[in-house]
Amino acid sequence: MLSAFIGRSRRVSLKYRYAIALIPAVLAVVFLFYISLFPQYFPTLFQENTGLTPVKHYLEYFIIALMILAFLLIYRDYQKTRRKTQVLLLSAIIVSVFSELAFTSYASVYDIYNLIGHVYKLIASYLFFRVVFIYNILQPYNKLDRAKEEIRHYATNLEEIVQQRTLDVKVANDSLMKDIEYARNIQTAIMPSKASSFDSVRFYSEYVPFEKIGGDFFGIEDLNEDYIGFHIGDVAGHGIPAAMMTIFMKQSIISKKLYQNGKMDVYSPNEVLTNLYHRYNQTDFPSEMYAVILYGLFHKKTKEIVFSSSGLNTFPLLLRKEGTIEPIEHRGFPICKFIEDFDPQYENYAIAPKSGDRLFFYTDGLIDVTNFKGESFGETRLINLIKSHRMEPSDTLTSTILDTLDRFSKGRSRRDDIHFFFMDIQ
Repeated sequence: MLSAFIGRSRRVSLKYRYAIALIPAVLAVVFLFYISLFPQYFPTLFQENTGLTPVKHYLEYFIIALMILAFLLIYRDYQKTRRKTQVLLLSAIIVSVFSELAFTSYASVYDIYNLIGHVYKLIASYLFFRVVFIYNILQPYNKLDRAKEEIRHYATNLEEIVQQRTLDVKVANDSLMKDIEYARNIQTAIMPSKASSFDSVRFYSEYVPFEKIGGDFFGIEDLNEDYIGFHIGDVAGHGIPAAMMTIFMKQSIISKKLYQNGKMDVYSPNEVLTNLYHRYNQTDFPSEMYAVILYGLFHKKTKEIVFSSSGLNTFPLLLRKEGTIEPIEHRGFPICKFIEDFDPQYENYAIAPKSGDRLFFYTDGLIDVTNFKGESFGETRLINLIKSHRMEPSDTLTSTILDTLDRFSKGRSRRDDIHFFFMDIQ
């Protein structure tokens, strides 16, 4: 009965559990010896001629009241937990109440009420035993059996579950690959064709992305009767985020300006990069993403090239008709989220090529290709390769460069996109 006043939600420490078990046991032993040794000091509960005394009735009613109170408390807990053992416990209390009621009604120890009371007491004791047995002994084994059955079920169906999970992963992967292929097609669509020819210059480009989609970009724009605009850039990172940023960069490069009188003119290369830097700092791109770009203008009549750089970490190569190669040095600040601390001043650089000369622009993925020794291909090897094959047309020289890189790396995986283009001055 004492456990009904504690409740299941309240945790009882080990020492209090011992106290709850020992106190009733000690009281039972003390009363047994007290009644056996000193019966004269214990109130009379039954008289042979008159039956039960008032003390006996009061004690029985007190016990019945305690049982009813315990019943109500356990029933309230049962409404929350719905445990089967509590049904047995409630049944045991009900039978015990009837047993105590029977003990208040007999007039003789041989009375039928006394017999019925002991029968009810026996039934109640059995039900209490069932509660203790089920909860403390049988229930853990039942849980163990259920756990074994679940393990057996998973083991039996493991192959089927793995196949289903594999199929789910394949479907998700196919969907992702399809989306990446769409993104690749979009990125390819906004790139110029490999070969683009004009009256005084011919472009030939090559792009080998590190993944299906890459972070390098290239563009050519016939601005007016005097100028052709071109650019090559590299976004930090690879994959989908870098590809999305390349699209933003290409769409954000503004080459022309419109005056109030309706006259159209072109921005100088350093103005293009300054505008791009300011526009990028108005976006929500992560601060760790940045891009390096070289933007240039080619004058169709004078064949002069003016370009500006936002930190492209490779130098264009000027291949003179006579066979010499001149790296064109430059510097610049990357397109990044830094405008609150620094507003860069981009510089223009001028090149004066002649008819028959050729320019080579590229990103660092080309010279960062490594071999099995960990050596990079490097700028020196690139210059020597182009110099030794300078008489080849741009498309043939492009194939020569790619074949040489494959032989150098011997199948070693690349770490970056390979992107370059030639400008053949006519």
